[in-house]
Amino acid sequence: MERMTDLQCWVEEVRATRGLSLLRLSQLLGYKSKTSLERVMKERVRERSLMDFREAALSRLNLTQEERSGLERALEIRLYGREACEANEQIDTFLHNRLRHEPGWPILDLLTGAEETMLERYARLHDLRITVLGCGLIPIYEALSELLRRGDVTVEQFAVRVASTEQSIREFVNMSRLLLFRGYSAYKARTSERKHDLRIFRSDVLIVTGRDAEGVPVAEAVHFYDGKGRAIGIPDRERYEAYLGMERSWFEPLLHELSGGTLLGNSVQHVRGWAELERGCAMMTIKPDLPLEQIAIDALLAAVHAEVRETAEFRDMAHTAREREANIFSKKTVTLTILRLDAMENFARTGLLTDHYWALRPFTPEERRTILRQCIRHMKENPAFSIYFLRGEGIRKDMEINCYKDRALLISPTNSDYLPANHHEVMISDVDIVRQFGSYILQHVIREYCMTEAESLRAMERLVEMCG
Repeated sequence: MERMTDLQCWVEEVRATRGLSLLRLSQLLGYKSKTSLERVMKERVRERSLMDFREAALSRLNLTQEERSGLERALEIRLYGREACEANEQIDTFLHNRLRHEPGWPILDLLTGAEETMLERYARLHDLRITVLGCGLIPIYEALSELLRRGDVTVEQFAVRVASTEQSIREFVNMSRLLLFRGYSAYKARTSERKHDLRIFRSDVLIVTGRDAEGVPVAEAVHFYDGKGRAIGIPDRERYEAYLGMERSWFEPLLHELSGGTLLGNSVQHVRGWAELERGCAMMTIKPDLPLEQIAIDALLAAVHAEVRETAEFRDMAHTAREREANIFSKKTVTLTILRLDAMENFARTGLLTDHYWALRPFTPEERRTILRQCIRHMKENPAFSIYFLRGEGIRKDMEINCYKDRALLISPTNSDYLPANHHEVMISDVDIVRQFGSYILQHVIREYCMTEAESLRAMERLVEMCG
């Protein structure tokens, strides 16, 4: 017997719940015959046909919220496949900050028989250093985030690429609790080193070192399986890693952190890095208000504090900033920006961005009008440039998301001044994660969570009037 598609199951359930024949349901949906509906249910029809079916079902069947959600999921599976659908559900969880509370597995001390939570076991240790092998789906991340919050803890994680994009995204969402802690770093196997036996990095192991209250060194390994961690003391980290066959040279950073340097020198280096990423690249950004690269360049440079403008480093930065603006507004690949209307209204009134760069004064009313009018002109005339405003408050406010197609995913905190002491951001380089995020933004965020293009344009034009 042929297995029913998810969409076919959904239609049959809706029909049965209402006591309708397939013919009567077809008529209610506006089809000329039940054959047309059966084709939508069972066959690979055009996306337009699926969207017409969706619109008819939503407008004519008085669906419950559960039925609406089921319809969206069935359509997504038909359009993009089950694995992509499940990966998108994970991204949606991340973007809406709906991470579930995860009761951590208990840790059993194999020498004493004592059983504790991870927090109980390690909260009493100082100079804590934790190495994570695997553990992508093990519920340790809430505990690790609490430990990292202390400031004297470091966590490094080693991951080996899995075959499933959905599992990669699920592991990333778990890791996302740790991304913006300075003490956290993550690594992935180098492509050239995958000839080595890397199974140990899928073994869900922690290697933990620290000092107890008396200053005595503590070293142990914890192996997670069957809902529990088993801990046993080890001689020291180096000997245990050698015993496992760990070789750090097989790995490269999965997360790239804000680089060091002098105050302005740091910024110059950072802006050059952004310019290189952006060059000719499709970009999708979710943030409260305009990115610096979309600020009209003359207004941007005029707003830099006078003492900074006198430096040679500023001249280097100004040159790179002009290149960035030219690239953003002239490249043929997509520049898609998703903003919050309340944050842009605040910019229009005050001239301050939520991540206002430390070397900038507030933009004047005339500068604000110039900045907004330039964006409006490109929204109208540049087919590669789009700005949308979010509806409501759903998308998380604590992070900015910048997706550089097939290159990187940049995650930054909001409300930053970019001073090195206050700012920390990470770049994720895993191509599957980057692609899935880009697809999700294009396929879902714009359609489900944003104003239309026309509504967004009208909102931008109203912002000009708010500049005073």
